[in-house]
Amino acid sequence: MKRLLALTVKVLVILLVLYIFAYPPPIDPESFQPERPPSAMGGSSKNTPSDTELLQDVAVLAAGKLSEPRYTAEGRDGLIYTGLRDGRIVRVTPIGGAVQDFVHTEGRPMGLAFSPAGPWKDHLMVADAVRGLLAVAPNGAVYVLTTKAGDRDFGFLADLAIGGDGMVYMTDASVRHDPDRYIHEILEARPNGRLLRYDPSKGATISLVDNLYFPTGVLLAPDESYVLVSETCRYRITRYWLRGPRAGSSDVFLNDLPGFPCGLSRGKDNIWIAVASARNAVVDWLHPNSFLKGIVSKMPMSLWPGMKAGGCVLALRENSDKKESRGTGSLVFCNETEKHLRGITSVNEIGGKLYLGTLHGDGIGVLDK
Repeated sequence: MKRLLALTVKVLVILLVLYIFAYPPPIDPESFQPERPPSAMGGSSKNTPSDTELLQDVAVLAAGKLSEPRYTAEGRDGLIYTGLRDGRIVRVTPIGGAVQDFVHTEGRPMGLAFSPAGPWKDHLMVADAVRGLLAVAPNGAVYVLTTKAGDRDFGFLADLAIGGDGMVYMTDASVRHDPDRYIHEILEARPNGRLLRYDPSKGATISLVDNLYFPTGVLLAPDESYVLVSETCRYRITRYWLRGPRAGSSDVFLNDLPGFPCGLSRGKDNIWIAVASARNAVVDWLHPNSFLKGIVSKMPMSLWPGMKAGGCVLALRENSDKKESRGTGSLVFCNETEKHLRGITSVNEIGGKLYLGTLHGDGIGVLDK
């Protein structure tokens, strides 16, 4: 019996070793060396100011009535629009949190905004992770506008921004992983995403920037001379120039963020960055070793390192000299409780309040500015 038990253990060990070293991992990891992370969320760093305000007491709109409302938009009717995991887009009253179904996209609606001009003026434009770029008419009719750029299908659209002429800028977050496999994307750390532009007058979609690292949020400059993109896997904001002497080129607008940046928006005085989670020291330690990341990815997902509890909102002011501006941090609000906001994915300043989307939560956060 002892010999049989010993033999069984040896066989199991051999099988485990073969699995770890011979079986292909579910990700194709890339090595990279992250910059030295800030000391803590909201700690001292050139881009992480020390003044913080906890969000434990943040109000939650429609708590328990929503499932993963990751992005929000304000309608002319004064209601807050958001897309849900089950494919619905709903309208939420800012006072009371009553929820009303607007439309079902039959997909996974993510970023959304109302078009100010062009053929789809006053339509709700939707970056749908399953169906592509959609336009939703006021009466709820859904139109699929584009599903590919050139001959390449979208991986999954995450967010969009619309210019004054109706031009739509979109982030195609990943050509390899779907929205629920964001941890795969973080560990893999490959440039699987791109920035796209859809011209509604021509019905054409082109890729402006390829090889981006999990681009999620997107934001136009006030004069639309450039567009900002959050690269979640690189803890940075990248800028792509649309006009001027550097048109067609890109640079790093803000680097070494304290966590995983997601949605971007512009308020009265600030650029707002939603940071889904503080950086994970284990993930940063693993990143330089692609082989080790591959080994970790073969473990049960419950054992994978990933996003930590909590999230924050980062406020930035742009320097007046756009040629040299890289953005400067000014204020961080941290969230530690995660009762309803499990990862902050977007922030919108509406009527003097901040409305927060969430990765896995069940309501929309509301914070007095």
